[in-house]
Amino acid sequence: MSSRLFVNRGLTGFKFCRNLNISWLKDKEFNYSLHNARNSCLSTWDSGINRTENLKKEGTGTTKGNPKKATGPKITLIGTDNAISVVGLEEGLKMAKRRNLKLVNLVEYDTKTQRPVYRLMTIADYNQEHLKDKKLSKSSNVKREKFLNISSRIEKHDLASKLKQVEKWLTKDFEVRVLLTGDENDMSAAEAVYKSLEEYLKGKARLLQKRTIRSEIKFYIRSLPADKVKSKSETEETRESQET
Repeated sequence: MSSRLFVNRGLTGFKFCRNLNISWLKDKEFNYSLHNARNSCLSTWDSGINRTENLKKEGTGTTKGNPKKATGPKITLIGTDNAISVVGLEEGLKMAKRRNLKLVNLVEYDTKTQRPVYRLMTIADYNQEHLKDKKLSKSSNVKREKFLNISSRIEKHDLASKLKQVEKWLTKDFEVRVLLTGDENDMSAAEAVYKSLEEYLKGKARLLQKRTIRSEIKFYIRSLPADKVKSKSETEETRESQET
């Protein structure tokens, strides 16, 4: 004999369990079967709720195993206010597009931070820099360029290694574009680094187009023609012989 049993657990939406076949033998057997049927129905309902909640979590991406969205390689970003931050390249491109700015690559690879250096520039500043570079390249026979980024807080041994690197580039007829960053409130340390470069390269190269913009000093380094270097070395030798 079959019977339809209604079980109320006090949960919204749970009204009844269907088609529970219970043998109608004796009162004790009926009560025992009813008790087992009720527990089985409640267990099935609980497992169904748990499965639904897990599926919702997986669908909304709230589980701990959900992977984070990739933002591309990390870069050092210099903002229009000279604030320095580390962001993903994709994020930097979106930032530039959102604010109608240009994302300009200053240094391909900074050995200290092991990241490329980019700068956000307004359209006007970008066009102005582009025109200056274009005019300078026309007036110069040097075609190949190297980029150097130096901080005013650089240690002496690091500065010495960079000076040697600059000297190697110059011997291979490279033009070196330098970006020297310092403290906008006190540029004395940056000026001291500039003087060190000037003294080290004296008689070997010239530091040209020096421009100080807020906390930055930009300039070019070009090697002297071979005849000028030779004449200067001869002059120094003559002076030393006269002194002795």
